[in-house]
Amino acid sequence: MADQTVTEVKSTPIITQPWGDFDTVLRHAEKARAANDLNRAHTFFARAIELNPNDARAWAGLAATAPTLDEAIMSWAYTLALAPDNLDARGELDTCVQERLVRARRVDAAVLGALGRTLAQVGQRPWAYRLLVRSTELDPRSEEGWLWRAGVAEENDETIFCLKQVLLNNPDNQQARAGLAWAEARAMPVQAPVTADAAQESESFFEQGQHALRTGSMERAYDFFRGATNLNPQHESAWYWRGSSAPNLDDAIASMEHVLALNPQNATAKDALWLLRIKKLRENAQRVTEQRAERSPNNQAAWRKANRTRRPRGRLLSIAIAITIITLAIVIAIWIWLTLIPG
Repeated sequence: MADQTVTEVKSTPIITQPWGDFDTVLRHAEKARAANDLNRAHTFFARAIELNPNDARAWAGLAATAPTLDEAIMSWAYTLALAPDNLDARGELDTCVQERLVRARRVDAAVLGALGRTLAQVGQRPWAYRLLVRSTELDPRSEEGWLWRAGVAEENDETIFCLKQVLLNNPDNQQARAGLAWAEARAMPVQAPVTADAAQESESFFEQGQHALRTGSMERAYDFFRGATNLNPQHESAWYWRGSSAPNLDDAIASMEHVLALNPQNATAKDALWLLRIKKLRENAQRVTEQRAERSPNNQAAWRKANRTRRPRGRLLSIAIAITIITLAIVIAIWIWLTLIPG
């Protein structure tokens, strides 16, 4: 058939539509790159990504042939997200980010913020943090920049500082207010010593929670872990699993913060907390977008319908005014004729 992509000639597959075959496109991209035809190679790598966006080789090629530093940064970030052990990609991303920071000027603040958000969303937190720090240095009035910087900051004190900067610029920012509330709640008060009975009962609750998890009962597991932390607030593992099974983001975030307050070196809890913060930022951003949408016209069709309703009314009003003016002119003309012309 004419639309077939592959035909067989003596058992050898022949590609009749190479632009639609990933391996063929990638091979052409590498060939153009080897010939130092970077523009052509970039086009082929971009097409390869369209065909298979989850291939790290295509992203690495796109990054290596990118015409701009910003595109290279994003492409290396995607490469690293798909291939976390790729040391070359890690080194290239670090070099590109450092060069971008050195070149940055005041007008680049928004671009750096956008790059930071993109890198945070694909899990490249260290580089996202550096970009967002520089973005907020260049534009201290950027609410979004401070919010994202708060989301990727490792230290609680810096998170609080960033959220307070948002509120300095906009005291009505509800997202920053909510974030500041749970950030300030991280500082755990001094706990009274846990009695032996309470510790034993807490451990029993913890074990029951683990059993509930293994049987797939998430709600029961959460209840047991919450009971364990209530009985023994120093139980690090109970806090971690309470956060992992929490039914809402706020409780999950607070639980992971308790883990880090007890053990700041818990790398698993650090990673989990960072992902939860990003999810919370996205959730809040989505809520703000929906609220704005509710206050605006529902859609273009509704706007056109309302506009069509207004137009006939406007035309009728114009016609009425014109008739009134003409009538008045006729009356004045008749009065002048009767008054000034004798007999």
